[in-house]
Amino acid sequence: MVNVIDGKLPQVRQQLSAMPAADAVRWRQSALIIAAYANNPTIVGALLDDGAAVDGSGWMPNLKQSFHDQAIDDIKKDPNWQTNPKPITDFEEAAVLWFPVKAGSDGTALIIAARCNDVATLDVLLQHHADVGANPFANGMNALEVAVSLGNTASVQRLLDHGADACSEDRLIHRRQLEQKMNHSSTIADRGRRGKLSDNVIARLTCTAFDSVH
Repeated sequence: MVNVIDGKLPQVRQQLSAMPAADAVRWRQSALIIAAYANNPTIVGALLDDGAAVDGSGWMPNLKQSFHDQAIDDIKKDPNWQTNPKPITDFEEAAVLWFPVKAGSDGTALIIAARCNDVATLDVLLQHHADVGANPFANGMNALEVAVSLGNTASVQRLLDHGADACSEDRLIHRRQLEQKMNHSSTIADRGRRGKLSDNVIARLTCTAFDSVH
């Protein structure tokens, strides 16, 4: 899967075509997730065209720490890699460049793109009819929740433009809070305020039936 990170589409396709069909399906899905982490919309689009499930999760292989660090360093050196606004602290940069080391099942490519604030990859996924509310984990966050929590304005706006709904988010958050017997309540707009989103974006995230600020 190094070729995925390097953006070498012909080699990726060659590797997948050489695999038994069942293995190719699984690894194509994992390649999609890796490409999303690598902020590579071209590879993402090609894998979707080749049959990867747009709302599917993928199994991430174990990575050696040295390989992980080198991959992140390579991404940062890419002249096409940029964020708006640019991360100021190491913590903020780590949030943008989050890339797992340990093996495990990961979220959808849309969730990952929202986490990375990679609007180009979001656009590719949405063009392939990604479900903005998809979440493979019972208590996990979907793409909008992730983008809001990280203050990723561009991703939040793009997801709202493509049908993400504040009231649906608030119903989901409220149900989760009841199930976990949490004493406090919050809304997607509350999370946006904590993420320092602008007032205009907060207004788009506000559902009057749930919002705690009046």
